[in-house]
Amino acid sequence: MLFFLFTIPDWSAEIKKDLPKPDYEQVQKTIRYLAEEIGPRPAGSEHATQVIQYISDKIKQLGYNYTYQDYKLPDNRNCRTIHAYYAGTSQHEIILAAHIDTVPECPGANDDGSGVAVLLELARIVRGHHVPVGIHFIFLGAEEMISGYDEGRFYSSAQYIEYQKNLGLDFLNGVIILDKVGVGEIFQVLQMDSTKNNLTDKLVVVANQMKLPLERRVVKRWQPSMPFEDAGLATVWLEWGPDPNLHSSKDTINKISRKKIESVLTLMEQFIFSVP
Repeated sequence: MLFFLFTIPDWSAEIKKDLPKPDYEQVQKTIRYLAEEIGPRPAGSEHATQVIQYISDKIKQLGYNYTYQDYKLPDNRNCRTIHAYYAGTSQHEIILAAHIDTVPECPGANDDGSGVAVLLELARIVRGHHVPVGIHFIFLGAEEMISGYDEGRFYSSAQYIEYQKNLGLDFLNGVIILDKVGVGEIFQVLQMDSTKNNLTDKLVVVANQMKLPLERRVVKRWQPSMPFEDAGLATVWLEWGPDPNLHSSKDTINKISRKKIESVLTLMEQFIFSVP
């Protein structure tokens, strides 16, 4: 993967004070449940179904209505993506996403239990508060490699975007994917070089104002199909990295850094409440 570094643009956002306090202990409980009580959860597996039920219960407890998108995997297994929506004060909307599945034999504490846990916590934080943009919370069911799918990864993204095209895409301001946010030495926001994108600019500026060491990186396409980008949506990946235990049995909760999780939570909370 080829990286290009860019300077921070001349853009500013009002930093909000007295925002709800993120609950790291709850994030940790979620990661522990996913990685230890459930464990490896390949797309379409019984364990993946258990995670779907867990997330559904949590979203319902927070007071959200939610919907399922059901689809068949190439090997004919059933798979499911969860969608919940929180309305903003404007007509603009954004997608926040994380994936529930893992590769076989991987507990998936960081990839992507950490992203799922942070996404659930962000859903809790915004509930009952005014936010500038509507938020689609998407828990994707099949983002790792799938046998029989020639396009590589992101099968559930492809299914979701085809569904969303029927509803229209013009109102969507972009997609932020929370992926592997608990391990690594570099805090980075990635975007593809072929997509026009100001989400990266805004995240970097908010991070800079908060004195968080977020690096902006533009990368070459690394999969045949990049569903959100191919649909013309500004898309970024927010992550810490590299993770030496990625896709291995060592991707366990004891590797997760509280400081890194909290940096993502505080950045995303500030972004959600501050940026139009």
